[in-house]
Amino acid sequence: MKWRPKVIWGPVPTTINFELAQRPWSFTPTQQGGRRIAGGGAQATYKVRHDELVTRHIRFTEAEYAAVRAWLLWAQGPDSFSWYDDRDDAGTLETVYLHAPEMGQAIAPTRVSEYPVVFELAITLRVASGAASTRAYFDTTPF
Repeated sequence: MKWRPKVIWGPVPTTINFELAQRPWSFTPTQQGGRRIAGGGAQATYKVRHDELVTRHIRFTEAEYAAVRAWLLWAQGPDSFSWYDDRDDAGTLETVYLHAPEMGQAIAPTRVSEYPVVFELAITLRVASGAASTRAYFDTTPF
């Protein structure tokens, strides 16, 4: 099965090999900065930083919940971790930070109604190098 993620995290490397495939991800680039408009209408903007974010929709079972919870609580801190989009493909490795849920936000997975033992959670990751993550989920256009 393709797109089952793997995470390696922590000071003593701990691995989570997800049993279920993640759902298609979405790219959510953001910029830190601002804009001011003068009384005469002239606009001035400034950019502090540009982040290439990817929102992933991970799915995991009740048996995996404790490990996923421990990882996310740790990842809400300042450290990066290894993320594989596909646990069976070493070429999908990226070093990332957890962007959301961030420190202070609840980690609140929801149950998949068709399969009550399965949880789903949207997480947002930022590549540590600042590079864009542009991997396609589908090998071809699905329609």
